Formats: sequence, C-alpha cells, structure tokens
Amino acid sequence: MTEWQPGRVRAPFRRLPPDQRRAEILDAALELFSQRGEEGVSIDEIGAAAGASRNSVYRCFGSKQELFMAAMARLVAKLTERQDQAVGGTPSQLLAARLHLYFDIVEQYGEGYAALIRMAGPQSTDQSRLIIEKLRARGYANIYDGLGISDPSPMVEAAVHAWVATKEWMAVEWVRRRHIPREDVEGLLIFFLGGMLAGAAARDPSSHDWMLKWVDSESAGSPFGTLLSGAAGNLLSEELVSRLAGFLG
Repeated sequence: MTEWQPGRVRAPFRRLPPDQRRAEILDAALELFSQRGEEGVSIDEIGAAAGASRNSVYRCFGSKQELFMAAMARLVAKLTERQDQAVGGTPSQLLAARLHLYFDIVEQYGEGYAALIRMAGPQSTDQSRLIIEKLRARGYANIYDGLGISDPSPMVEAAVHAWVATKEWMAVEWVRRRHIPREDVEGLLIFFLGGMLAGAAARDPSSHDWMLKWVDSESAGSPFGTLLSGAAGNLLSEELVSRLAGFLG
C-alpha cells in the first residue's frame, strides 16, 4: 500500500471544528480514491492531503473501509446535487441538461465513479446496496419528474430502470476508455431514452394520454423532437417508410 512520503504535497495542519475536519478528510479521500482507487491510497496520504494527522482520520472514521463508504455516499450526493442545478425548456431539454451535469461529476471523479457503480456487483454489502440504490432511485425520479409522470406503468417503469442501468454502464465504459467524445455518449443516451420510452408507451394503452402530452410538450429542435421527427423522416428512407406503411394496412 502506498504511504505518504516527504516529497508529496502535504496540506498545512489546522485546528478545525469536528464537522469541518470530517468534511475535509472526506473530500480529500474522495479525490484520492478517484485518482488511484481504494487500494492505491493510504490513510497517511488522505490525512496529509486534508492537513490532518493519521489519528485524526481514525477519530473521524473508524477504518479505511468506513471512510471509503462515506466517500462513495458523498459522491452520490454530488451526483444528485449537481443535477438539481439543471434548467431546460422541454422535458427532453431538461433531461439532457441533467445528464450533462451528471457527466460533469463522472468526468471529475472517474475512478471513484467506477468504484461506486461496482458496489452493485455480486460482492455488494447491505451498506453498499443502499448507497447505489439511493443514486438509482434519484435517477428514476428525475426522469418521471422531467416528463411529468406521477404514476408510471410497469412497462414505462421497466424502460426507465433499463435506461438508468444503460447510463451507468456507458459512463463507466467511457471513464475506462475515453474512446468516443463525451458529447456523443450523452447524445446517444438521450436518443436511447426517447426510443425506449416511446417503445414502452406504444405497447402500453395506459400510457396513451401521457404519450400525447409528452409529444405536445416537445419542440422541433429539442432532443426528443429531433428523435421523433427523424424517425418519421430523415432517419428512414422513403422506401422503408412505404413498406412500414403497408404494415398499417
């Protein structure tokens, strides 16, 4: 395990109230975990970055694992708080703005975000599941709120849950590879969301009225407006449109 060394930057020691000390240690830990992962960071390094002693770190957090879990909970708070700052006109513009702010945090805390999502894996504990479930619950709520859905049907709920899982996977993959521009990842995800919701609503008679309201609330230049108009025009050739029309009798 990496230990703090004299050549590393150490923040100056300061006397702080316990709550402020805890917050600064937590922020330092999250930054370091996001750079090198949990195993690549020592308590001494975290204390040095926060301007605190090793004993101070252990007084605030009983173990490195406790500190890591607290850092992951803080990351969830950052992800949710950041999205609250989003503003937008149409539903899809608001959802796209929230996704963009979500990716701001993903980009800032790359490895930390990947570690957070891995907490939902087979080796997860009750504590780690609660942390990731809080993030996902907020993700579902953001979509329902953005679209004005107060009582989602099972079909729409399934589509929303599947999209949130897709968002998590694509974000982790982008953090790991940076193989395509971030704006393309965000654009593809919004495209997926519109398509999945439209598909779910089309198979769910109870969603008919909501679907009409959703379409009426979009504009030609909005993300979902572009998707819907493109599906009806630019994305489909005249030959394919004519063949699809045959299915409608």
